[in-house]
Amino acid sequence: MKRLVLFFLLFGLLVSCSDNKKTGSKILIQTILVYMAGENSLSSFTQTNLKSIVEGAQNSSIDNCNLLVYIDSREKDTITHQAILPKLYKIEKNKSGIVAPVVVKTYEDQNSADIKIMNSVIEEVFEWYPANEKGLFLWSHGTAWLPSDLNNYTGLRSFGQDGSNHMEITELKEALPEGFDYIVFDACYMANVEVVYELRDKSNYFVGSSTEIMGDGFPYWLTLPELIADKPLEERLVDIATSFYNYYNAQEGAYRTGNISVVRSSGLVDLAAYCRSLLSGTYLEDQMVDPSEYGLNRQALEYLTRPFSYSFLYDFTDYLSLFTDKEIDLTSVVAYHATTPKAFFAEPYIQKPINTYSGLSIYVPQTKNPKMNEWYKQLDWYKAVYE
Repeated sequence: MKRLVLFFLLFGLLVSCSDNKKTGSKILIQTILVYMAGENSLSSFTQTNLKSIVEGAQNSSIDNCNLLVYIDSREKDTITHQAILPKLYKIEKNKSGIVAPVVVKTYEDQNSADIKIMNSVIEEVFEWYPANEKGLFLWSHGTAWLPSDLNNYTGLRSFGQDGSNHMEITELKEALPEGFDYIVFDACYMANVEVVYELRDKSNYFVGSSTEIMGDGFPYWLTLPELIADKPLEERLVDIATSFYNYYNAQEGAYRTGNISVVRSSGLVDLAAYCRSLLSGTYLEDQMVDPSEYGLNRQALEYLTRPFSYSFLYDFTDYLSLFTDKEIDLTSVVAYHATTPKAFFAEPYIQKPINTYSGLSIYVPQTKNPKMNEWYKQLDWYKAVYE
């Protein structure tokens, strides 16, 4: 009997140790999850970015950081030629001090742009790896809040694409739990006022671009050491945004493209109230003031319509300057912003000058877009500013 009791005690201890190894029972300073919805044309960049993340972790002090990467791509095994299943990796340092990705979990084939799937992965990671600070990178295709179900436009998917499946901004809002200290969008067009306002209760900070991000994405080998550094959070986020800008500004030709901003959630409600005082009553009126080749004579930050005769998204302060003679101050909302002189746009496949960049884009309602305007009405920003 004593041997039997001892067996069960030892078995229970082994199971407990196994669970602790997986769930990371020690509460560390921060947990970072990079969620790659890469079953799309960006698939080949998933492994490149994973290597960049590992390199960044190798150059960091990750002893107090849980660093996880979820990857769902359309890549195939070179031997079996079967689709590689989605995996969750933990970036760990072994006894020799070498950092490498370790598979924590392999999933069945799944739609990573599905609300329940995304929520399940994120909730599970932060349950397994609790921390004092929670950070999330959202990696995929993105087109701000613009909906994917308007088939007379090209390449729209709001955030996230898995094959023919897309995630709308309202679905992303439902999928994301609350309580993040920061969310970084490694996706195009997501530094948009409608996006950050929709997600304002999910995170204290947002980092992203108002135009397109090259397939190489964030230079993780540069930014991860800064993100994990022992500094105040906002300072670290400004540091990674600055490194992003410096990296792309140092490139040549079409690769010298990129803008980035760090946005505080705390100022968004007041910003919406200010915009309501300026824009109330203007919705669904034709805003085509001084029309030029691309619509408004203001800084366009997106060219997704064919034949590219107008744009949906414009620079926030440049557009609002139509309605006030006073300087528009975004310092309470935008902690940092920077842009290269030009930005590359894949649809017209050309670089365009960026003469004005405030750190956020905004949708300009126009009577020529009745379907888009109707969809827009469900957003929190519309309700706060125009209703």
